[in-house]
Amino acid sequence: MKTFTFPTFLLGVVTLLCSMGCAVRQVYRDASVGVIALPANTNKWPFRYRDQAHRIMGEQFPQGYAVISEGEEVVGQSTNYDETNQGSVEFCDGLISIGSSAYSATTTDQHEYRIHYRGK
Repeated sequence: MKTFTFPTFLLGVVTLLCSMGCAVRQVYRDASVGVIALPANTNKWPFRYRDQAHRIMGEQFPQGYAVISEGEEVVGQSTNYDETNQGSVEFCDGLISIGSSAYSATTTDQHEYRIHYRGK
């Protein structure tokens, strides 16, 4: 039987979370402005999203930058479908009787935190 130590378990969890889209990324960039997208507005270990964002902004504008605006933005939608079947299939004199089905769809907005900035 294989056992796992806590550091091995923690490394696995961090790796799994990173594979689920934990990267800070640059959405837009030109000579005077830029936009950074963060999965969440946090600077907690292990991801340090705000530190990553400031590093990217500093690389683009080493002479300095100013944050124009920041906040959560809708970047898409996700729809989940559900089907509920009630009843049963019955064979009676060569006829098929089927119960009822109900379908539903739930659409939710997908968000990410964005920082809009410009060079000084």
